[in-house]
Amino acid sequence: MRELGLGSTKNRLRNLLRYTDELLSFNEKITFDLSREPYPHFHEFQVVGLEGIETALDDETWIRIHRLRESRPPDHDPIFEGWVDFGPHPSADIPPQLVAERVLNLAIEEISDLAEAGLVPDPGDIMRPVGVDKAFPERMDVILHLNNLPEFKALWQDYIDGPWTNWAEVERLRRRSIDFYNKVYPI
Repeated sequence: MRELGLGSTKNRLRNLLRYTDELLSFNEKITFDLSREPYPHFHEFQVVGLEGIETALDDETWIRIHRLRESRPPDHDPIFEGWVDFGPHPSADIPPQLVAERVLNLAIEEISDLAEAGLVPDPGDIMRPVGVDKAFPERMDVILHLNNLPEFKALWQDYIDGPWTNWAEVERLRRRSIDFYNKVYPI
């Protein structure tokens, strides 16, 4: 245990008295319950260890808060383009979802391969594109239903369980730091 010299004790006592004097200067009102005050308040244990927040730096500086920015979720495989719904704002608490169905304009050969593989079981999901006059166009619209694509869903779940979950664990703490910064320095 470090022994405090008389000079260090005097400095700490002087700093405490200055702090108390500043508190008293706020309209000469004494605060008994910080939770009822409009000023930001927190307990040290709530912020210790958060990214961008340093505490107990020295006798004069008891906290330093760095401004952080949210990070984006990791990129997913391009095969999921058009299927992913991140919502209005990517969240580290709610994983992105795949849309339930999607309409694609594909060549007849591709649609035939999908039908043979059982991925388009309903012939009603294959239709002539709007505005096409040919009786048998080379490309058709097809509705793909996520429920008919189990391997696709499994690949997506691998992304969620792996890269996205790893990002979310780190990002949750980062966003707690950002929230704390925004409370201390409101716009």
